[in-house]
Amino acid sequence: MSQSSIPKPPFIAENLEITDIDQEGRGVSRYGDVVVFVEKAIPGDVVHARVFKKKSRFMEAALHEVVKPSPLRQQPFCRHFGTCGGCQWQHLQYSGQLQFKAQSVKAALSRIGNLSFPEPKPILSALADTAYRNKLDFSFSARSWLTKEELNQGMQDQPALGFHVRGVFDKVLPIESCHLMPPVVNDIRNAVRDFSVQNGYEYYHLKQHTGWLRNLVIRMSADSGKIMVILSVASEDSEKLGALFGMLQTRFPAISSCIWYLNQKLNDSFQGLEPRVWKDTAPYLTERLGQYQFQISPRAFFQTNTRQAERLYQVVHEAIGESVDVLYDLYCGAGSIGIFVSDKAKKIVGIEYVDEAVKDAADNCRLNGVNHLSFYAGDMKKLLNSELLRKEGRPQVIITDPPRAGMDAPVVAELLKSGAEKIIYVSCNPATQARDLALLDEGYRITMVQPVDMFPHTTHVECVVVLERKA
Repeated sequence: MSQSSIPKPPFIAENLEITDIDQEGRGVSRYGDVVVFVEKAIPGDVVHARVFKKKSRFMEAALHEVVKPSPLRQQPFCRHFGTCGGCQWQHLQYSGQLQFKAQSVKAALSRIGNLSFPEPKPILSALADTAYRNKLDFSFSARSWLTKEELNQGMQDQPALGFHVRGVFDKVLPIESCHLMPPVVNDIRNAVRDFSVQNGYEYYHLKQHTGWLRNLVIRMSADSGKIMVILSVASEDSEKLGALFGMLQTRFPAISSCIWYLNQKLNDSFQGLEPRVWKDTAPYLTERLGQYQFQISPRAFFQTNTRQAERLYQVVHEAIGESVDVLYDLYCGAGSIGIFVSDKAKKIVGIEYVDEAVKDAADNCRLNGVNHLSFYAGDMKKLLNSELLRKEGRPQVIITDPPRAGMDAPVVAELLKSGAEKIIYVSCNPATQARDLALLDEGYRITMVQPVDMFPHTTHVECVVVLERKA
């Protein structure tokens, strides 16, 4: 079927055979000569799809009916699947998730990076595919997201505590049960919801900027089971805070830390806000990775899958090989990787953009009796230069674990000039990793590729790539 003969959306495209899956978790098919991306379809499905967008080279569609299910299809276990955008792949068996995540790594390296690389090692599956996270962020909203069925039943907007629906900033999907953390987290969130509604606490209106309760963050130590509850509110009210925190501490003895933020900005970011510890509760949680302990402050970045982070860091530890004199840890956060591999280098230099994270890193070094790590806070493009290398020494090994956007070109250029024998690149985004690796190909060759699944039921995949300097 030619492009010109395809009807205008919306229309039903029948009997599409799903042959692949894209980076967003959509099934891939063809309607004549045009590629179709079908939400909630997986390879092996035959489906009818409702096309709602048509471009010159592709179309986007919603799943209308599964005519023939894929052998990899399964029944989603969460009542919110399909509306909440958090778990895109609950309808895909875990073995299939691992298969397509591993394929996405290879595809990025070959298609985006056009790179030569050895066959990737088998993807490291998660030790648990539910209750694996140590942190969840929820939002309060005066307006709830309603499904079509609820609207048809005449339901009206009500206050909601839950997750934002993807692409919608001013409404929140009420969450009754989320399977990403242990059940006690559902109990805490629902207790906050029930108590606040019963006592007339106003939820924030994201357009009018009125109301009191804004955000709820729950962190939980996989090591101790202790819990940190973080509230963001629009005005200071010690009576309301005391009643809410008091109820939580009475009902949930595992809560050891109660933190609150006063946020009078127009956005929900905690950036620039000072965390306030409620009364005599702890200002941090303690977590363990391997033999090392870490103090997790309210805003600290810490891998959200603790047990799988241990396995990821062990891959990095083994990739270093023999002990070296100088090692650089770029985008080091709270120092977790550097401390985990601290027995592999006589000197470790960490660089991180967020000043608060660097303070956490220094505290964690003291906590573990590690005194051969030093840290710099600031813009990586400005800090990583020849002057720093002269001061701290040229590294034999560089570990880089950048954000999803990858590394800036000037940083890649400094890596090429560093003279490091080995670069270990940890990434949560195979596409930007492949882009950066293509630039590093000028001076380094890939010797190992290890995909790691940190987030089951999502399309995200972590990957460790080891590079060695070319002769």
